[in-house]
Amino acid sequence: MYKNIILIFVFLIIHSYAFCQNKYYLEASTNYSLIPTLTETLKITIPVPSTGFSHVYTNPTTIKESYASKFGFDIQGGIIKKLSNKFELDAGIGVSMVNYHKKIEIISNYENVEVPSINETVQTNIETIYGFSQIHSFDSILINSSDRYELWGEDLGKIGKTKIYYLSFPINVSYQIINYKLTIGTGLSPSIIIYSSEIKINDDLTPDVIKNDKTSDGLANLVLSTNIHLQYHIFSTFWIKSEFQQGVSDIYDEGSNAKYRLVKFGVKYYL
Repeated sequence: MYKNIILIFVFLIIHSYAFCQNKYYLEASTNYSLIPTLTETLKITIPVPSTGFSHVYTNPTTIKESYASKFGFDIQGGIIKKLSNKFELDAGIGVSMVNYHKKIEIISNYENVEVPSINETVQTNIETIYGFSQIHSFDSILINSSDRYELWGEDLGKIGKTKIYYLSFPINVSYQIINYKLTIGTGLSPSIIIYSSEIKINDDLTPDVIKNDKTSDGLANLVLSTNIHLQYHIFSTFWIKSEFQQGVSDIYDEGSNAKYRLVKFGVKYYL
Protein backbone atom coordinates (compact mmCIF):
# COMPACT_ATOMS: atom_id res chain seq x y z
CA MET A 1 0.00 0.00 0.00
CA TYR A 2 2.78 2.44 0.94
CA LYS A 3 4.65 1.64 -2.29
CA ASN A 4 1.56 2.53 -4.30
CA ILE A 5 1.14 5.87 -2.50
CA ILE A 6 4.82 6.73 -3.06
CA LEU A 7 4.60 5.85 -6.75
CA ILE A 8 1.51 8.02 -7.22
CA PHE A 9 3.20 10.91 -5.43
CA VAL A 10 6.40 10.63 -7.52
CA PHE A 11 4.49 10.57 -10.81
CA LEU A 12 2.37 13.57 -9.82
CA ILE A 13 5.50 15.55 -8.89
CA ILE A 14 7.14 14.71 -12.23
CA HIS A 15 4.01 15.72 -14.10
CA SER A 16 3.65 19.02 -12.24
CA TYR A 17 7.24 20.22 -12.64
CA ALA A 18 8.12 18.85 -16.07
CA PHE A 19 4.95 19.80 -17.91
CA CYS A 20 3.80 23.12 -16.44
CA GLN A 21 2.30 25.75 -18.79
CA ASN A 22 1.70 23.36 -21.67
CA LYS A 23 -1.30 21.97 -23.51
CA TYR A 24 -3.74 19.50 -21.98
CA TYR A 25 -5.68 16.56 -23.40
CA LEU A 26 -8.56 14.21 -22.60
CA GLU A 27 -8.81 10.72 -24.04
CA ALA A 28 -11.44 7.97 -24.01
CA SER A 29 -11.06 4.56 -25.66
CA THR A 30 -12.21 0.98 -25.63
CA ASN A 31 -9.75 -1.88 -25.25
CA TYR A 32 -9.99 -5.52 -26.34
CA SER A 33 -7.91 -8.17 -24.58
CA LEU A 34 -5.83 -10.58 -26.69
CA ILE A 35 -3.88 -12.30 -23.92
CA PRO A 36 -1.93 -15.26 -25.41
CA THR A 37 -2.70 -18.87 -24.43
CA LEU A 38 -0.08 -20.58 -22.24
CA THR A 39 0.62 -24.33 -22.17
CA GLU A 40 2.86 -26.55 -20.05
CA THR A 41 3.24 -30.33 -19.75
CA LEU A 42 3.52 -31.96 -16.32
CA LYS A 43 3.98 -35.59 -15.24
CA ILE A 44 1.02 -36.29 -12.98
CA THR A 45 0.80 -39.42 -10.83
CA ILE A 46 -2.66 -41.06 -10.76
CA PRO A 47 -3.55 -44.07 -8.52
CA VAL A 48 -5.13 -47.12 -10.22
CA PRO A 49 -8.46 -48.09 -8.58
CA SER A 50 -8.32 -51.74 -9.76
CA THR A 51 -5.08 -52.33 -7.83
CA GLY A 52 -6.41 -50.88 -4.61
CA PHE A 53 -4.38 -47.77 -5.44
CA SER A 54 -1.10 -49.65 -4.87
CA HIS A 55 -0.02 -48.83 -8.44
CA VAL A 56 -0.11 -45.53 -10.26
CA TYR A 57 -0.05 -44.11 -13.77
CA THR A 58 2.63 -41.57 -14.59
CA ASN A 59 0.47 -39.50 -16.89
CA PRO A 60 1.94 -36.72 -19.09
CA THR A 61 -0.69 -34.02 -18.77
CA THR A 62 -0.90 -30.68 -20.55
CA ILE A 63 -2.14 -27.63 -18.67
CA LYS A 64 -3.68 -25.10 -21.07
CA GLU A 65 -4.36 -21.61 -19.74
CA SER A 66 -6.46 -19.48 -22.10
CA TYR A 67 -8.03 -16.03 -21.91
CA ALA A 68 -11.26 -15.36 -23.81
CA SER A 69 -11.27 -11.85 -25.29
CA LYS A 70 -13.56 -9.20 -23.79
CA PHE A 71 -14.02 -5.43 -24.13
CA GLY A 72 -12.85 -2.94 -21.51
CA PHE A 73 -12.26 0.82 -21.44
CA ASP A 74 -9.68 3.55 -20.75
CA ILE A 75 -10.27 7.16 -19.64
CA GLN A 76 -7.36 9.55 -19.07
CA GLY A 77 -6.22 13.13 -19.08
CA GLY A 78 -2.80 14.72 -19.15
CA ILE A 79 -0.31 17.33 -20.24
CA ILE A 80 1.51 17.71 -23.57
CA LYS A 81 4.97 19.22 -23.93
CA LYS A 82 6.24 20.27 -27.36
CA LEU A 83 9.82 19.04 -27.83
CA SER A 84 10.32 20.28 -31.41
CA ASN A 85 8.34 20.89 -34.59
CA LYS A 86 7.95 17.15 -35.04
CA PHE A 87 8.18 15.63 -31.57
CA GLU A 88 5.99 15.97 -28.49
CA LEU A 89 5.88 14.32 -25.09
CA ASP A 90 2.69 13.67 -23.13
CA ALA A 91 2.13 12.31 -19.64
CA GLY A 92 -1.19 11.58 -18.03
CA ILE A 93 -3.19 9.87 -15.35
CA GLY A 94 -6.24 7.71 -15.92
CA VAL A 95 -8.40 4.73 -15.09
CA SER A 96 -8.51 1.59 -17.21
CA MET A 97 -10.60 -1.57 -16.97
CA VAL A 98 -9.39 -4.85 -18.46
CA ASN A 99 -11.92 -7.63 -18.96
CA TYR A 100 -11.27 -11.30 -19.79
CA HIS A 101 -12.45 -14.86 -19.09
CA LYS A 102 -9.65 -17.10 -17.83
CA LYS A 103 -10.02 -20.83 -18.48
CA ILE A 104 -7.79 -23.71 -17.43
CA GLU A 105 -7.93 -27.01 -19.32
CA ILE A 106 -6.17 -30.15 -18.12
CA ILE A 107 -5.59 -32.46 -21.10
CA SER A 108 -4.65 -36.11 -20.44
CA ASN A 109 -3.18 -38.75 -22.76
CA TYR A 110 -5.09 -41.54 -20.98
CA GLU A 111 -8.73 -42.20 -21.80
CA ASN A 112 -11.62 -43.00 -19.47
CA VAL A 113 -9.63 -43.29 -16.26
CA GLU A 114 -11.91 -42.42 -13.37
CA VAL A 115 -9.93 -41.17 -10.42
CA PRO A 116 -11.60 -40.77 -6.99
CA SER A 117 -9.00 -38.23 -5.88
CA ILE A 118 -5.66 -36.71 -6.76
CA ASN A 119 -2.73 -37.20 -4.39
CA GLU A 120 -1.38 -34.24 -2.45
CA THR A 121 1.81 -33.95 -4.51
CA VAL A 122 -0.15 -33.36 -7.69
CA GLN A 123 -2.44 -30.85 -5.99
CA THR A 124 0.58 -28.92 -4.77
CA ASN A 125 2.25 -28.90 -8.20
CA ILE A 126 -0.84 -27.64 -10.01
CA GLU A 127 -1.68 -25.16 -7.27
CA THR A 128 1.85 -23.76 -7.29
CA ILE A 129 2.04 -23.33 -11.05
CA TYR A 130 -1.53 -22.46 -11.94
CA GLY A 131 -3.34 -21.53 -8.71
CA PHE A 132 -5.78 -24.36 -9.41
CA SER A 133 -6.22 -25.61 -5.83
CA GLN A 134 -9.98 -25.97 -6.46
CA ILE A 135 -9.37 -29.42 -8.01
CA HIS A 136 -9.35 -31.16 -4.64
CA SER A 137 -12.84 -29.86 -3.79
CA PHE A 138 -14.46 -32.42 -6.10
CA ASP A 139 -14.79 -36.10 -5.22
CA SER A 140 -14.72 -37.54 -8.73
CA ILE A 141 -12.89 -36.32 -11.83
CA LEU A 142 -13.18 -38.00 -15.23
CA ILE A 143 -10.08 -37.72 -17.41
CA ASN A 144 -10.58 -37.96 -21.18
CA SER A 145 -8.04 -37.32 -23.94
CA SER A 146 -8.31 -33.75 -25.26
CA ASP A 147 -10.97 -33.02 -22.65
CA ARG A 148 -10.52 -30.76 -19.65
CA TYR A 149 -11.60 -31.55 -16.12
CA GLU A 150 -15.33 -30.90 -16.10
CA LEU A 151 -16.47 -29.23 -12.88
CA TRP A 152 -20.20 -29.82 -12.74
CA GLY A 153 -22.56 -27.45 -10.97
CA GLU A 154 -24.75 -24.41 -11.40
CA ASP A 155 -23.15 -21.37 -13.06
CA LEU A 156 -19.70 -22.99 -13.22
CA GLY A 157 -19.34 -21.56 -16.72
CA LYS A 158 -18.83 -18.19 -15.05
CA ILE A 159 -15.63 -19.33 -13.31
CA GLY A 160 -12.64 -17.29 -14.46
CA LYS A 161 -14.54 -14.16 -15.49
CA THR A 162 -12.31 -11.27 -14.43
CA LYS A 163 -12.51 -7.47 -14.40
CA ILE A 164 -9.53 -5.44 -13.18
CA TYR A 165 -9.43 -1.67 -12.71
CA TYR A 166 -6.09 0.15 -12.77
CA LEU A 167 -4.87 3.66 -12.02
CA SER A 168 -2.44 4.28 -14.88
CA PHE A 169 0.31 6.83 -15.57
CA PRO A 170 0.98 6.73 -19.35
CA ILE A 171 4.03 8.52 -20.77
CA ASN A 172 4.34 8.74 -24.57
CA VAL A 173 6.57 10.27 -27.24
CA SER A 174 4.93 11.10 -30.59
CA TYR A 175 6.28 12.04 -34.00
CA GLN A 176 4.29 13.95 -36.63
CA ILE A 177 4.47 12.03 -39.91
CA ILE A 178 2.21 14.62 -41.51
CA ASN A 179 2.11 17.95 -39.66
CA TYR A 180 -1.10 18.36 -37.64
CA LYS A 181 -2.64 15.37 -39.43
CA LEU A 182 -0.95 12.02 -38.66
CA THR A 183 1.34 11.02 -35.79
CA ILE A 184 3.00 7.83 -34.63
CA GLY A 185 4.27 7.22 -31.13
CA THR A 186 5.38 4.84 -28.42
CA GLY A 187 5.48 4.85 -24.66
CA LEU A 188 5.25 3.18 -21.25
CA SER A 189 2.31 2.79 -18.90
CA PRO A 190 2.87 1.84 -15.23
CA SER A 191 -0.48 0.83 -13.71
CA ILE A 192 -1.56 0.21 -10.12
CA ILE A 193 -4.49 -2.05 -9.32
CA ILE A 194 -7.37 -0.28 -7.55
CA TYR A 195 -10.21 -2.83 -7.80
CA SER A 196 -10.83 -6.32 -9.16
CA SER A 197 -13.61 -8.84 -9.52
CA GLU A 198 -12.82 -12.53 -10.13
CA ILE A 199 -15.34 -15.39 -10.26
CA LYS A 200 -13.76 -18.32 -8.42
CA ILE A 201 -14.75 -21.66 -6.93
CA ASN A 202 -15.57 -21.50 -3.23
CA ASP A 203 -12.98 -23.65 -1.43
CA ASP A 204 -15.56 -25.18 0.92
CA LEU A 205 -18.41 -25.02 -1.67
CA THR A 206 -20.67 -23.34 0.91
CA PRO A 207 -22.98 -21.50 0.82
CA ASP A 208 -22.42 -21.25 -2.96
CA VAL A 209 -20.32 -23.23 -5.42
CA ILE A 210 -18.80 -20.03 -6.82
CA LYS A 211 -17.89 -16.67 -5.34
CA ASN A 212 -17.00 -13.19 -6.54
CA ASP A 213 -13.54 -12.52 -5.12
CA LYS A 214 -12.81 -8.79 -4.80
CA THR A 215 -9.66 -9.08 -2.69
CA SER A 216 -7.18 -8.94 -5.64
CA ASP A 217 -5.31 -11.86 -4.06
CA GLY A 218 -2.81 -13.30 -6.53
CA LEU A 219 -2.92 -10.30 -8.86
CA ALA A 220 0.17 -8.12 -9.31
CA ASN A 221 -0.34 -4.72 -7.68
CA LEU A 222 1.85 -3.00 -10.26
CA VAL A 223 2.01 -3.88 -13.97
CA LEU A 224 4.08 -2.26 -16.72
CA SER A 225 3.13 -2.13 -20.40
CA THR A 226 4.62 -0.68 -23.58
CA ASN A 227 2.65 0.58 -26.55
CA ILE A 228 2.79 1.79 -30.13
CA HIS A 229 0.04 4.07 -31.41
CA LEU A 230 -1.24 6.09 -34.37
CA GLN A 231 -3.26 9.32 -34.20
CA TYR A 232 -5.22 10.93 -37.03
CA HIS A 233 -6.67 14.44 -36.95
CA ILE A 234 -10.38 14.44 -37.90
CA PHE A 235 -11.57 18.02 -37.17
CA SER A 236 -11.04 20.99 -34.82
CA THR A 237 -8.97 19.63 -31.89
CA PHE A 238 -10.31 16.06 -32.12
CA TRP A 239 -8.12 13.11 -33.09
CA ILE A 240 -8.85 9.40 -33.41
CA LYS A 241 -6.31 7.04 -31.91
CA SER A 242 -5.48 3.34 -32.34
CA GLU A 243 -3.01 1.57 -30.08
CA PHE A 244 -1.39 -1.82 -29.50
CA GLN A 245 -0.32 -2.45 -25.91
CA GLN A 246 1.98 -5.26 -24.76
CA GLY A 247 2.58 -6.14 -21.13
CA VAL A 248 6.15 -6.26 -19.83
CA SER A 249 5.35 -7.61 -16.37
CA ASP A 250 3.01 -10.47 -15.39
CA ILE A 251 -0.68 -10.01 -14.57
CA TYR A 252 -0.39 -12.35 -11.56
CA ASP A 253 2.03 -12.39 -8.62
CA GLU A 254 2.56 -16.12 -9.01
CA GLY A 255 1.09 -19.17 -10.68
CA SER A 256 1.00 -17.72 -14.20
CA ASN A 257 3.28 -15.93 -16.65
CA ALA A 258 0.39 -14.31 -18.53
CA LYS A 259 0.98 -10.76 -19.76
CA TYR A 260 -1.44 -8.20 -21.14
CA ARG A 261 -1.90 -7.81 -24.88
CA LEU A 262 -4.52 -5.20 -25.78
CA VAL A 263 -5.73 -3.35 -28.83
CA LYS A 264 -7.36 0.05 -28.28
CA PHE A 265 -9.40 2.48 -30.31
CA GLY A 266 -10.63 5.86 -29.13
CA VAL A 267 -10.84 9.63 -29.36
CA LYS A 268 -8.37 12.24 -28.09
CA TYR A 269 -9.32 15.87 -27.49
CA TYR A 270 -6.76 18.68 -27.15
CA LEU A 271 -7.85 21.45 -24.76
